[in-house]
Amino acid sequence: MKNTKILNIVVGVVMLLGLFFWIRTGMNGDELEGNLELQASVLDPFSWLMYLLLIAAALISVGFSIKNLIRHPELLKRSLIGLAGMAVILLLAYVLSPDNVVTSIKGIELASSSVSKWVSTGIWYSLLLGAVGLLFFVYDFVKSFINN
Repeated sequence: MKNTKILNIVVGVVMLLGLFFWIRTGMNGDELEGNLELQASVLDPFSWLMYLLLIAAALISVGFSIKNLIRHPELLKRSLIGLAGMAVILLLAYVLSPDNVVTSIKGIELASSSVSKWVSTGIWYSLLLGAVGLLFFVYDFVKSFINN
């Protein structure tokens, strides 16, 4: 049997299971509110199916990525250079971030200095990555404009 046939069978089974759980949820929709036992019996299998699909998709994508990187060492080198660049940008974002304690108007502490530092780091990291992306976009645009 070809891989595509096996994949089609798996997709069909997952689709039928999802359809079954969706219909089962719809049939018990009004009675679900406030009935914890019914919620658990109807929604828990549906949730587990989604968890399993998410884990399977993540494992398959990571597995194929690692397989591709092992087969093509030049891609591995480029990927490691990219990760090193992102680590440098993260370090720069961490250095730029303040570590002030966040307080309310009444002086109650809402976030500690370490939490504030990492939230600020995330914001700076997003801004710096956006700036780098914009620079590469402009560079590529100018390069293609000059070549044509």
